[in-house]
Amino acid sequence: MDKHIPYYPPLIVPTNRSTIINPVLTFYSLIKHTRQYWVYNRNIEGVIRIQNTRYSMPIFIPEAGCLTSLDTVSSNLHEDFKEMQLSFDGFKSKNKIMTSKLFNHDQDKNRVVTKGSYYFHNVEEIYNLYINNLENEISLCPSIVNYKTTFSPTRWFKIISDDVYRLKFTLNYNYSLLHITRDDLLTFKTEQLYLDKLYDVYKIECGLIKIQKDGHTWRDKSIIYFTENPFEILEHVGEKGEYFICYSISLNDYNTNNSKCNISTSFVNIVNSISPLVYSLYDVCKFIVPYFIDMDSLDKCVYKIIIPDDVINKILGRFYKFSSNQNEGFIKGFESWKDKTNVLTRHEKIDNNNYVYIINPGIISYIIKKYVDGNEEDKKISKELLLKNDELFYRFFEFDEKDDLNISYFLKKYNSLSHFRLLNFRDYLNIFKHYCE
Repeated sequence: MDKHIPYYPPLIVPTNRSTIINPVLTFYSLIKHTRQYWVYNRNIEGVIRIQNTRYSMPIFIPEAGCLTSLDTVSSNLHEDFKEMQLSFDGFKSKNKIMTSKLFNHDQDKNRVVTKGSYYFHNVEEIYNLYINNLENEISLCPSIVNYKTTFSPTRWFKIISDDVYRLKFTLNYNYSLLHITRDDLLTFKTEQLYLDKLYDVYKIECGLIKIQKDGHTWRDKSIIYFTENPFEILEHVGEKGEYFICYSISLNDYNTNNSKCNISTSFVNIVNSISPLVYSLYDVCKFIVPYFIDMDSLDKCVYKIIIPDDVINKILGRFYKFSSNQNEGFIKGFESWKDKTNVLTRHEKIDNNNYVYIINPGIISYIIKKYVDGNEEDKKISKELLLKNDELFYRFFEFDEKDDLNISYFLKKYNSLSHFRLLNFRDYLNIFKHYCE
């Protein structure tokens, strides 16, 4: 792997069986692309042009720990997905979970198809748990900062189109850390981005943050794009700037021959959502987990991450130098809120080390799938587990096969499918260490 060039590994996804899929719906994530072929026709003794139009939509597959493209040739299905945008905010919907059977995984372009059958399940009673699990999945694989760009080895797919205008890029769903100053926001520029048509986007220059294993922090100058005027975050930015957690869709190696498109970079990083970083272990650890995760715990119920105190202190020292101060009461309040709302994660400090424990997101995704479309016994046992979510973490953390028959029931089924997530996650960790260590 050349460290100057992003590497996208072949991903493994479950096919020919029902699985949870989670669309990422924005006006710029539903992509129309066309390929043209010239075929010889003996009847006319000449060549004819064949045009193949597809529509692509990013989908998370939580059980496999990855994102891929769901492709369709049906314009009606594409219109259905466009209507669904009204009930989605990025990857979050209004208390609904979607399931479908996937087919024909193309590993080179990382895309799948469905035969038009997808189902929505209203799960208001467990939706927060589902979203917490998906957010844990994303944060376990932060995007890799690579020469002023970012890429995500488990969240990508390729688009090539040669309709009226040529269009080519690799779409990534990024989870990264930014440093933004007031000057960055006050000097934004408007540019036009071409996808299926031209869109106005707001360009700002900012800092893309890379954290090394020893806690040393780099700020690489980079560019991000907003789809709305970025002034709305100005009130959160102090005189020295602020750090932000950013979910974004990036179009890497973006190329088009549309002359009206005046995008000034081949790395088009479009903000999906952005929020200020809190100087708590809950937020900070997310961007260094791959350095410290216990590799022996990857096939266990609970992942274990051990981060030395001096690494956290070095990172926070840098953050405080280039941002506003956050008082201790605010940070403790945030941590108390996270303890109550994210029952799938726990932190503790022992001597000079910070211990982070996260329930394996693949297991939780599998149990949730059985909750919505399993047989009667599946639904009964998953309901007993998921609705007692205040007990959930400790039941997994202290799991004993003989004592907790309900967890044992699902683990025996899940173990035959767990290789999807395990192989994708191991590949990601090896790639992360190759580029970042």
